[in-house]
Amino acid sequence: MKKFTFILITGIILFAMTPSANATVGVRLGTYTDAEELFIGGEVVTPVSMHFYFNPNIEYIFLENTTFLTFNADFHYDFVETERTFIWGGAGLGIQYFDYEGNNSTTEAGLNLLLGIGLKARGNVIPYLQGKFILGDYDDFAIGVGIRF
Repeated sequence: MKKFTFILITGIILFAMTPSANATVGVRLGTYTDAEELFIGGEVVTPVSMHFYFNPNIEYIFLENTTFLTFNADFHYDFVETERTFIWGGAGLGIQYFDYEGNNSTTEAGLNLLLGIGLKARGNVIPYLQGKFILGDYDDFAIGVGIRF
């Protein structure tokens, strides 16, 4: 049953990550402070309404002998949105998948709370910094930098 749930959730997130005509895509990297390890991720940002965005994303956290993935369905609101600056806050559902040495996997749901700032560079390139509190069975804080284009 766990594998079916994992496959279903993965399918939903990947379907949601299919970019629309107005969407931007991005990559990010950073660290999970409790795990004390680096992560790399990919994202899609799709406008829902003025200043409100859907941001599904996937992150892979580099842990020795453990597969640690997060699948996130985040929403954020741009409190400041000028020609060059974006400041946002948001929340969303986070699914954490752990597989310890290939023989003991768990899937847990939690709440993501986000705060970020982005600066528009050349064209549609937006480098950004984002902090994320993860609240659930496995609480953590992640800080990352990324680029959207």
